[in-house]
Amino acid sequence: MDGITDFQLKHVLIDENGFYWFGGNDGVYPVLAKFKLSNGTMALEGYWRDSFVRSNIEGLVNHGEYIMVGNARGELFAILKTASEIKPTQYIVDIPGGALSMIVQGDMAYWAHYSAGLVSVDQDVKQGAVLTTSAFKAQFPEAGDITAYDVVYHEKWESICITNGRGGLVLTKTDPVDQAVDYIDLEDFDLRCVATTGDYIYAGNRVVAGAGTDNTDNKDGIAVFRRIK
Repeated sequence: MDGITDFQLKHVLIDENGFYWFGGNDGVYPVLAKFKLSNGTMALEGYWRDSFVRSNIEGLVNHGEYIMVGNARGELFAILKTASEIKPTQYIVDIPGGALSMIVQGDMAYWAHYSAGLVSVDQDVKQGAVLTTSAFKAQFPEAGDITAYDVVYHEKWESICITNGRGGLVLTKTDPVDQAVDYIDLEDFDLRCVATTGDYIYAGNRVVAGAGTDNTDNKDGIAVFRRIK
């Protein structure tokens, strides 16, 4: 990519001003680059290179005045879109572990973090409520930990759907986000990504055949859920 050696692209976002934000890494460090499309040519406006080795940009959303960026180390920070220099304006969350997915719904952003749970952030880029493992298990004592991998908003149900690794599928409302409204756990499934349409939820998974035995033949697949109430 122009101006950035060995850039490996992972996320693309186009803001309301027509700027392109590319998130990825240069083989060593996380990189966020800002481009402008002019006369069919992409021109580099600037970029920011994180200082943490062997990390990556794992989430990128347009949230009010900011581009919110999450990395694989569990950090979430905001970059002011109109600033002349591409750099974090402020760090919002710094939680050891990893974060993989973000969405914006209404005035809030939601960040799937497989150590912390589901983290909400308002338009002033202040951390809000968090669906934590302790809160989730207080509601569902038989459930496993919250290990959020992906998150999507279900328009019809007005709910956030979270793929929770070995912990199955979790549903929560946008307000408050710190309480689950439902969950389903599929034995030997490892849910990693999610999409919705109509009454259905589609979750990409790894089927771990014979979990707990000597048979560790892993298979990929899709789990399909339908809400009936």
